[in-house]
Amino acid sequence: MKKFSVFIHGRNFLIRLEEKIERLGFYTTRYVDAEDSALAEFKAVELIQNDEDLNQNVFNTPENPPMLYAEEIQEI
Repeated sequence: MKKFSVFIHGRNFLIRLEEKIERLGFYTTRYVDAEDSALAEFKAVELIQNDEDLNQNVFNTPENPPMLYAEEIQEI
């Protein structure tokens, strides 16, 4: 199995900050083991989607979901 670095851009996350909900974005890198870059992207996005701390603080509705984009995938 290969190792990948996946650089992800999160957009349209409605997060509560100091009693106010704000629309925020972020960049993060996840490191995953995968057979190819497509599976690496899937696994990295899944890690973020399943992050309990993040999920408890996101207030998006199904009609206005947050978005995650893999901007760069590199085999390491």
